[in-house]
Amino acid sequence: MTGLLLIHGFLTCTDDWDLFLPVLEPMYDKVVLFRQPGHARADEKPRYREFKCNTAFDSLEAAVRELERDCDVIDIAGHSMGGGMAIFAAAISVKVRRAVLLAPALKYPRPGSFARHKSAVNRLRRLCEASKEQSLKDATVHTADNVEHMFRESIAMFRKRLFPHWSPHNLLTFVRIMHRAEKYIPKVSCPVTVLWGELDEFIPRRSAETVLARSASKEKTFIRYGAVGHAMMYLGDVRIILRDVACALAGENPCDIDTGECEERIVRRMVAKDDGTVEITEVMSALKQTDDGVTEVKERRSYTERPRIRKNKNDEDISKIDD
Repeated sequence: MTGLLLIHGFLTCTDDWDLFLPVLEPMYDKVVLFRQPGHARADEKPRYREFKCNTAFDSLEAAVRELERDCDVIDIAGHSMGGGMAIFAAAISVKVRRAVLLAPALKYPRPGSFARHKSAVNRLRRLCEASKEQSLKDATVHTADNVEHMFRESIAMFRKRLFPHWSPHNLLTFVRIMHRAEKYIPKVSCPVTVLWGELDEFIPRRSAETVLARSASKEKTFIRYGAVGHAMMYLGDVRIILRDVACALAGENPCDIDTGECEERIVRRMVAKDDGTVEITEVMSALKQTDDGVTEVKERRSYTERPRIRKNKNDEDISKIDD
């Protein structure tokens, strides 16, 4: 049997996966929606006094062990704080086959979200004006409108779901959970895929890079989106995120996906070989303005490199030392 464990984020709920379940459930024999302690679905009342660091990890480990009893292989996906906790889940079970982390919240905060979204919208509007192809013009307008709507909805969600419960207790618990989860990164050996959007309101790119740099996995994939924010699972063009998550969980290569019109996306896939080298494939889809108007650029390149060795001031190799 195959199992899938889905882990939601900080102060949200299992509703976050509602758009994903119709696609992901048929891929597995058993799907478990892990509910953070004290959290509740949108129509229920949360009990955040139960939200504690030890309780969260104990509950998650119990969910993993239950899946282990029923399933031969387990895949894991987590968003935000759930992405950080997915690292812990992937580290403690030998049955974990793949892990997909959506905007893992290991590093934070990331100020300037309003300016970032406004700049993205302005850029898309300019590209629309310069475009001579009607289909590309329409796609650019749609993307710009989508970014504006996504940001408004993100602010509304923050005010409605997060701000009322943004207590010192909850914040401290979140910090403790992420601090502990980060320590498990070097113990993750299964293939890892990290998704992150350039318009993320809270989480910097450094969070994704920390996972990719320190995990022991021989297969690592980083997918960056140009017009995606933190709430990528339920705001914006969710079908793109769902497509890539399903691809990664199925064990397929996201570099081989044919991106849609006006979709700006960069994929970097790293596969470690037995001789110590790393085969890297990079695929980029972007919009660029030229003298003739606007064009979609799609590039792919592959190369091999040796991993860099991190050293301290005493010239000692610290690449495998847990921070």
